[in-house]
Amino acid sequence: MKRSSMQFALALLRDVAQWAGAGVALCALVAVGVFGCGRMPPEGFWEPTADDSAAIYAWVDSNLSMFSAAFNDDSLRACDTVMPGTTGSRIRNEVRDNPFKQRFRHNALQHVFHEEGHVFKPSFIAVVDTFMTVAAGETTWTQETTATVTVVESLPGELRLKTFSYTKYLRDSMFFPSPGETLILQYYEQAFSPFEYTVRKEFVGAQTDGAVLKKVDGTWQPWKYAGGSRFFAPNPNDAPYVVYAELISKDTTVRVLLRPDTVNYGMQRLYTNEELPTFRVGDSLTFRQSQILTTIGDAAGYVYFQGKRYEFLTSKSDRVPLTEPGVFTIYAVQIPIEVTYEVVGPRLELDPEVSGNYVGTVWGVRVRVVE
Repeated sequence: MKRSSMQFALALLRDVAQWAGAGVALCALVAVGVFGCGRMPPEGFWEPTADDSAAIYAWVDSNLSMFSAAFNDDSLRACDTVMPGTTGSRIRNEVRDNPFKQRFRHNALQHVFHEEGHVFKPSFIAVVDTFMTVAAGETTWTQETTATVTVVESLPGELRLKTFSYTKYLRDSMFFPSPGETLILQYYEQAFSPFEYTVRKEFVGAQTDGAVLKKVDGTWQPWKYAGGSRFFAPNPNDAPYVVYAELISKDTTVRVLLRPDTVNYGMQRLYTNEELPTFRVGDSLTFRQSQILTTIGDAAGYVYFQGKRYEFLTSKSDRVPLTEPGVFTIYAVQIPIEVTYEVVGPRLELDPEVSGNYVGTVWGVRVRVVE
């Protein structure tokens, strides 16, 4: 297949092809050319001109905020200390069962994305599809030109946890698993002692998002958007795999799936604005921890919306209020609960600056709010 002067990033074809169920003619793309899905091929081959490529990339550049998952907390904000995993009783059991790990408790946290110098990597696959309509015995062929854009963003940052107590290092314990073999483990006390510091969990992850542009009267215009963005740290294989989540309002429950889905709302399908999950001004939304199917047994869950963080709990105070019309992104964050209380690496007394890496999954679900 020919390539444009800005070169198609076919390595991202797999993600894009999974959106084919949204009605975009990606089955038209084959190794030897561009054809209509079960239709007659257009005459010859078509590829975007330099002007087409420039216009598409210009649109992406002017809409980068739409594709970014950088939902920074502006400060260390208090979190609910009764959340599973931050309670004293839960962590005491962890310490009792395994005193060879250092633990801490926190009462505030902050997500910080290092936006300076981060990289957006847009690519697109443009196709021409040929449609046949038959009316009064007349056959009419029309063409539709679309560009399916994939945007990948590299996002470094850190999770900051305001610590108020921790388990002290006591001594090294020696074990002899076999003759001639010595194992030395650090042993920590089972009581918590005051310790005020900010534990930092570094992360580097990647987010994927996308949209479809349509060429109308010679101008590239947005037509459909991916159901949402997907952020995985440190990578999709190690991050929690979320099968589905349920976005709940007073009158509506929307089941959100990661993969394309023809019944439920699929993150990797493509939707017009009118096809997005739609709610009304005055509604409130929540993701319920009990309504999330994931591969990990216990997780810390947070929701971010328009610069504010909410817990994954069930009370009315944890619902996200919708106060104005428009299309918005609501971010659902899930991290293994151990990230919030386990020290990984050097003891806090030795190196309190950084304590292990962050592991997490973030879904940015697009919703439409109407009057």
